[in-house]
Amino acid sequence: MKARSKCEGCLLRIFEEELELAGISGDEKEETVKKLRKHLAKNFSLENDPYSQLATGMEEIVRKAAGGRDYFKQLKEEMNNRARGICNGLKADSLEDSMKIALAGNALDLLHLEKNEAVSTAKKALQAPLDVDDRAEAVELINKHDDITYVADNAGEVFFDRFLVEELWRRGKKVRYVVRAAPMSNDATEDDAREAGIDKFAEIEKFDKYGYAAGKKHPLIISKGHAGWVTLSEGNPTDIIFMLKVKRCDIIASSLGVKPGAGVVKVV
Repeated sequence: MKARSKCEGCLLRIFEEELELAGISGDEKEETVKKLRKHLAKNFSLENDPYSQLATGMEEIVRKAAGGRDYFKQLKEEMNNRARGICNGLKADSLEDSMKIALAGNALDLLHLEKNEAVSTAKKALQAPLDVDDRAEAVELINKHDDITYVADNAGEVFFDRFLVEELWRRGKKVRYVVRAAPMSNDATEDDAREAGIDKFAEIEKFDKYGYAAGKKHPLIISKGHAGWVTLSEGNPTDIIFMLKVKRCDIIASSLGVKPGAGVVKVV
C-alpha cells in the first residue's frame, strides 16, 4: 500500500510517543525528534509504502536514543499475562475457529482494557461477523500448501496465534513463525513466541525490519496486523492471507473498502 500525505504526520506522532515511553525527554528528546523529522523529509515518498524503509529507519533512530533497551518489556509482560488468562478459556473446533481466535488477538487493546473488560471484548470479537470474511478461500489455500510463513504482530497476540499455528501443525504443515529480532514497541519477539508455546508447533524465525517478506517468494504467507497489509498488499507474487482488525487508520480502512473497526480475513 503506497503512502498518503497524512502518513507523514502519523508516523512522526507514533515515534514521538515511543520516545515518551522510553523515558527520553528534554534536550535528548528534542534532538531525536529533529533526527526523525530529517529522516522523514529525506525519505518520505508517495510512491512507496510508509513502513518498509521509512519506519525501519525511524525505529533505528529511536532504538539508538534508548540505548537498545527494551523499554516495552514490562508492558509486554502484562500483555502476555492478560492474553494467557483469556486464552485459557478459549477453544477452537476448526481451522475457521482458530482464524477467528487469532484475529480476536489483533482486535484487543491488552494494554488498556481491564481483565474482565478484555475477556468480554474477546468474546464479542469471536461472536461478531467479519466485515471481510475470506476464511473459506483461506482454508483452500492452506490445504494446498504444506509450507507456511506466519508473520506475527504483537506480544499478547501470540497467545491467540497459537490456536491457528497449532491447528496448522496438526494438519501436517511446516510453519515458520516470524517475529522481531530486536525489541521494538510492543512487537512480538522470540521470547514472547516461546512463552506462548509457539515453538512447540513452528520454527521461530527473526526479522530486523518492516517488509520482511516483501518481494520474496514464499509458498503461503499469513500476515497479522496493519504493518503486514501496508507492506505486502501490493505487488507481491505470493499467496497471502491477511488478518487484521482495522483500528484508527482511515487510509488502511479505505484501501480495504471498510470502515475503521472492521474485522478482516482477506486473501490476496
